[in-house]
Amino acid sequence: MKRFIFILLAGMLFFSGCVKPPVDDGQTSNVTIDTPEVPVEDEENETIEIDWAKEALEQNNPSFCLKLEKENRDECILPLSNISLENCLMLEGYEYKRECLFYHAYTLKDQTICDLMSTEDKNECLEELLPPCTLVNGSLEKQLCLAELYGNDSSCIEDDCFFRYAIENSNAESCEKIEELPRMSACLTIVLDKNNCSGLEESNRDYCYWLVAEEKKSASYCYKMDFESTIALECFTYFAIRESKPNYCEGLFVLQRWDCYTDYAIETLDVGGCDKIDDLASASKVKCYNELAVLLNDPRICNEVYAISGNLGINCYSQTLFVENGLNLAKCSGIIPPDWKNKCYTILAERENDPLICNYIESESAKSTCHNKFN
Repeated sequence: MKRFIFILLAGMLFFSGCVKPPVDDGQTSNVTIDTPEVPVEDEENETIEIDWAKEALEQNNPSFCLKLEKENRDECILPLSNISLENCLMLEGYEYKRECLFYHAYTLKDQTICDLMSTEDKNECLEELLPPCTLVNGSLEKQLCLAELYGNDSSCIEDDCFFRYAIENSNAESCEKIEELPRMSACLTIVLDKNNCSGLEESNRDYCYWLVAEEKKSASYCYKMDFESTIALECFTYFAIRESKPNYCEGLFVLQRWDCYTDYAIETLDVGGCDKIDDLASASKVKCYNELAVLLNDPRICNEVYAISGNLGINCYSQTLFVENGLNLAKCSGIIPPDWKNKCYTILAERENDPLICNYIESESAKSTCHNKFN
């Protein structure tokens, strides 16, 4: 009986789950188990809201900001963005990131940080970090940039640099460093307000006056030139175009005057320039009208050519009508010769795929021919 009771008790202990407690052998297990973060609870088991932005500031660690909603993270990180470039780069919005990128680029003197900026900000950043005038394009522009920066012409190599620096700073000494004689004389004329061109031989004198006229934007110096020279033609034409005053061309020798009027008309698209060419200079006048008609693709201007020479007028109409684009009803209606006016309407009707345009044609036979193109 005692033996039976002992066995019964042993069985009850075994099935009740009694196990031997683990033995601490002093070794740490290599297995780690990631446990999810759980909300902090107080003694009454109520969830406590954590101010992650405050936590980030107090612990100087922007990683806490990542626990916030995405739209709130940048404002949380921003106060810590100047502490390190890594913090700065955690910002997502460029409007937040911009200032700290500048700060770290300038503080670390690291131009590679500028590459992380927008194009406009990058240029501003590089200008601050790179040697002066590095980003200025062109040899002359770079020389002038350095000259203005340091307040002297020691960086100038080209005559144009000495010329520009001298004029902008009223520095006669810089003028005297110019090697080209007419340019040096023009420079001194401008800086000293005293005529230094008059004593030069003719071609150099005209060039000197042209440089002064162009710089001072004054046509008065054109009148000091030889009226038959090519420089005088350039000077008067320049001011005729610049000020929209074809009458400047009258200051030239008569044969050069027509070239001046033509250049004025072509550059300003003003047919009035062609009108000013004398009727006796018919070749020049035809050339002016023809070039302008083709340039504007306007057959109405060909009427003036046709009035001078029928054959040349036909050539002008052909050049303006048979081009791809540019015709309209107004241009067609303005053509004087009936045959060419009818051609214009017919061509326009085909291009616009509009047979109603044919009805503008007065000649019944030409109108019928136009309508037949749509049958």
